[in-house]
Amino acid sequence: ALDLAGVSFSNGIGGAFAGAQQTVLDVGFDAGTDGFAFVINPFNGTSQTGVAGGTQEAGGGNGGGGALRVDLFSSDGSPTHGASSAAFTHTFNLAQAGEVTLTFDYRFFYGAGFESNEVGQAIVELDGARLGGDANGSLASYTGNGNGGSPTDTGWQSFSVTLNLEAGNHTLDLGAYYSRSTFTEENVTAWYDNVSVTAPGAPLPLAPGERALLVSDLAAFTERYGQAVVD
Repeated sequence: ALDLAGVSFSNGIGGAFAGAQQTVLDVGFDAGTDGFAFVINPFNGTSQTGVAGGTQEAGGGNGGGGALRVDLFSSDGSPTHGASSAAFTHTFNLAQAGEVTLTFDYRFFYGAGFESNEVGQAIVELDGARLGGDANGSLASYTGNGNGGSPTDTGWQSFSVTLNLEAGNHTLDLGAYYSRSTFTEENVTAWYDNVSVTAPGAPLPLAPGERALLVSDLAAFTERYGQAVVD
């Protein structure tokens, strides 16, 4: 047992410890969109219609499960379109402020034929703020290599970020954008999978009469007072 002889405790001090991390969101899109809703024109003030699609793609996920799929294409027969964007969006709630970790997998396909002044991007926003490290805060950004060029595919990538967020509702957008399309092969697709949000649990208060012992150097403490034994 742990011999605490000579260790003094102050009386009348209360407090609380942060609870274990809690899972706010953990979805893999294997059977549906898991509460995410498809929207068009969420990014960069775009206003195009008829050029975007969003589905849950069975077997399209990282490792073979399902995934959310966002497509920007030419569906109305016209090869020429201005800037377009689409996304899947979801709002989650935090019971308290704290350090929150968001993780997900993504893949981005940028089709052939885009010119050098045409851009395609995979974009993720949390409360309207971009989370990526590529151009304009995107996850991945590509410019065209001209007619006859090859498409680009990132393959599956993993992303993680830790942020300090306030209590309340927060909105996550997973999507894609292109600056314009002038040929039927000029299309982009973004896939998203394994989305997770974890946050601190509720504080655990000390009960009346309980005391907490905080040890900064466990090895030195054990050498002096002995090994703790959990019954």
